[in-house]
Formats: sequence, structure tokens, C-alpha cells
Amino acid sequence: MASESGIMGRDPCWKYCTPMEGNKNGTICNYCGLAIKSGEITRFKFHLSHTDPNSNTKKCPNVPPEVKQEIRRLIEQRNKAKAKKAVDIE
Repeated sequence: MASESGIMGRDPCWKYCTPMEGNKNGTICNYCGLAIKSGEITRFKFHLSHTDPNSNTKKCPNVPPEVKQEIRRLIEQRNKAKAKKAVDIE
């Protein structure tokens, strides 16, 4: 199970999915049951937020609007932190 790897729990999005048994990178959506076999929690975030930049992830039809907004904020915060870190390195 993914919790054994220490990854599960660090990201707040884990409360919206279940780790895939026997696949450390897989998640199962708690809202629609979609099994995402690769991409770990990042791809799952795209599934819930409907914001996949590459359009490779199916959008969750059952995600509540407040959860969708929460995930979008988390993605935005992560992107801002990455951009700041990149500027600090230069």
C-alpha cells in the first residue's frame, strides 16, 4: 500500500483517493472510482481539478465544486513556490 512508502499523508489530496493495491503509483478516486495507474497524486489532482495541462487525464464527473476549488488552489500554490524557487536559483 502507498502508505508504506511514506508518500501518503504528505499531500492533502490523499483524503480524496485510495492507494491502488500492488501499484505504488496508482490511485482510485473516492468520488467516481476511476483507477489512475500512473502519475501518482499529481495526476489525481488534475483529475479532480479538471486542469490537466496536457489533457491526458479524465475529468471527475462527481467531484464537489468546493473540492475542485481546493485542489486548484493547491496546484496554484505549488506552481508559485516552484517559480519562486527557480528565480531564487538564478
